[in-house]
Amino acid sequence: MEFKNAVQAISMAIIAITLFAGASAAASTSPTGLPIIMGNALYVSSETYYEPSPIAPGSNFEFWVRVENKASSEAGMLRNVQCRIDAKFPFSSADPSDALVKDIGTLARNQQVQLDFRLRADDNAVDGDNRLFLSCRSDGGEWTQVELKLKVQSDNAALLVSQATTNPAEITPGGVGTLQLTLRNTASSTLRNVRIALGLSDLSIPVSPSGTSSDAYVEKIAAKAAGKVEMELFVGPTAQTGIYSLPIMLNYEDQLGNHYSHNTTVSLVIYSKPEILISVDRTDVLRSGTKATVVVSVTNKGISNVKRLTTLVGTSPQFELLSRDAGYIGDIDSNDFESFEVQMFINTTGKELTIPVSYEFLDALNRRNSGTENLKVRVYSMEEIASLQLEQATGGMNLIIIAIVLLVAAYLLYTRVLRKKKA
Repeated sequence: MEFKNAVQAISMAIIAITLFAGASAAASTSPTGLPIIMGNALYVSSETYYEPSPIAPGSNFEFWVRVENKASSEAGMLRNVQCRIDAKFPFSSADPSDALVKDIGTLARNQQVQLDFRLRADDNAVDGDNRLFLSCRSDGGEWTQVELKLKVQSDNAALLVSQATTNPAEITPGGVGTLQLTLRNTASSTLRNVRIALGLSDLSIPVSPSGTSSDAYVEKIAAKAAGKVEMELFVGPTAQTGIYSLPIMLNYEDQLGNHYSHNTTVSLVIYSKPEILISVDRTDVLRSGTKATVVVSVTNKGISNVKRLTTLVGTSPQFELLSRDAGYIGDIDSNDFESFEVQMFINTTGKELTIPVSYEFLDALNRRNSGTENLKVRVYSMEEIASLQLEQATGGMNLIIIAIVLLVAAYLLYTRVLRKKKA
């Protein structure tokens, strides 16, 4: 037993000599773990505190650490004790004017003091445990450095959809387009296993995946870098023109294995160009030197509705306009039509008359559209009207109508006389 005690005493003496030598040596680094001894008596607690925790890259934080005099005898007083933070990436002073040096002064045996520093984490600090270096000395001796670990963690919403485009920019109903997403990693560390899913369960969104899946995958995106994915989309043939919000679900992991989910939306433009047809619906028999009425039809041939349609009949030496030149039609649904009358006096002696009709409207995206149609109408001479019996056909119809009216009147008169005789 005495031999064992002697061995332990010799071992403790060797450790004490080693520690004392460390106090006068050049600055050294100690790992974290149990309380860290600096020199032969000054201890730094490995239990560090900082607020907030974890520390976000690019943010300021408060840091506290305890320093204690662990001298073995009453005479082990430490004088002129100083401690400092060695500003090394990724940590520095939150205040550029602060040198991060604390003058503690004298530390009696078993006396401890808490040091308070205000620090900043670099914008490019990497997620995980990062090293903070603290150095202390006494009586103007050499600085002894210890290493402490502080946890850095980027904000949860570190992955953003920075850009979303489609090719073509506007997908037509029944068409196929490519959705291109740019994903930007705003964190200071790599993100892994990035999964992108389209939210297409909502029936109000007339879109489905063109392939077999509405998902995409990116293995990793480096810190402050971007990744791109493409997804094929099919737009239903009955889709209405409009701007649709397409839900995007993002799932990913950081370097520490933490899982994150983030939902966002991108805009998808579905557009069908309106098709307006201006045509002559019906007309009087036109001949030079007479009044005539032409009924003009405005038809929406497209699959999207049009709004606030107006018309304007242009001037021409071939005719004199008797009705208003401008007209308001309003809204016309898909596969529907409206009409308006043009009254004129025929001046031309030719066989054809041209009526210029301009129109303007708003499509479903409130874009202004316009166009002009030159309507061709046949003008007949007296000889053509007679030979084709155009006016006679009209007169014959009138005679038929008059005859029918007379027959009905005669029948009513006959039945009335008959009733009187029976009476």
